[in-house]
Amino acid sequence: MQERQLTEAESLALITQMIQNTHRRLTVNAGKPYLIWGYLTCLVALFEYLVAINEWSMYWLFAWWLIPVVGFPLMLLTCRKKPTEPKNYIDRAVESVWIACSVAMIPAFAIALFHRVSILPLVTLIIAIGTFISGRLIAMKAVTWGGVFFMVGTLIMGIHQLWTQHTIAPTHANEYSLFLYKLEILIFAVLFLVGMIIPGHILNAKTRKHA
Repeated sequence: MQERQLTEAESLALITQMIQNTHRRLTVNAGKPYLIWGYLTCLVALFEYLVAINEWSMYWLFAWWLIPVVGFPLMLLTCRKKPTEPKNYIDRAVESVWIACSVAMIPAFAIALFHRVSILPLVTLIIAIGTFISGRLIAMKAVTWGGVFFMVGTLIMGIHQLWTQHTIAPTHANEYSLFLYKLEILIFAVLFLVGMIIPGHILNAKTRKHA
């Protein structure tokens, strides 16, 4: 027996229903994942900025690893929930997007390590893609615009690198590298503030309002 093909109107109605189901299952504090990663990243970035301006030991650079080491356990402890309905296509799509983004951090780290370039723009671009796609899938403007902001931030980092490379003499390479690193850390922190923390609070406000 052949399955009946859905019409264009029926397909659109089905997609709309899936989005509504996803929104309905958003519990109070649905923005918690954004807040966890946003606040954690901002705190670590500001600490690393202090390390850079005070020229502390390079071993403090390992503090960047606090983001995944602390972030993933926090997600497991605070964001686990038992859904009242089975996951639909949109739920699985959002989950797959962030799994792909997490895995993409591995080659990004390898590129930064072997080519001796800053990993911050690469991380920002990966987060931009994940945030933007997630916002579009669940039809949340705050999350979507957060992704756009991350993309703009990645572009700013790239332009800044090109500008400083052409304005600072090669004889001051060490000063250039440190100057670039300090500014990128501040940009990185601001991006997570605007691109994750603010959307996270907006999501929480919306879910509490409709709870």
